Amino acid sequence: MSKLKDIITELFGKHIDSESDFIYECSTGFDEDADLIMVRRDNVSSNSNNLSSGIGILGILQIIFIVLKLVGVIDWSWWQVFIPGIIEIVLFIIVSIIIWILD
Repeated sequence: MSKLKDIITELFGKHIDSESDFIYECSTGFDEDADLIMVRRDNVSSNSNNLSSGIGILGILQIIFIVLKLVGVIDWSWWQVFIPGIIEIVLFIIVSIIIWILD
């Protein structure tokens, strides 16, 4: 690990403190070479204040409605099927406007 620290220091001109930084390899997917990426451990810490990403209740409801419409269980129009997605978009716009006003 010491040799790797010296190489990174020489390439990027930054000293890597093993207590606050760590290195991992990330493949770009476009070529065989992997890029070395320095990530602050502070930014990766599992904190209860971090927002989780993923599918929420409205997303699950949206998928259920689409499947039920495609299978023929519900006879709703497509705009009614997409109401959970429309609600998410409207909420995102409202929250964005509020944040923009308060900033």
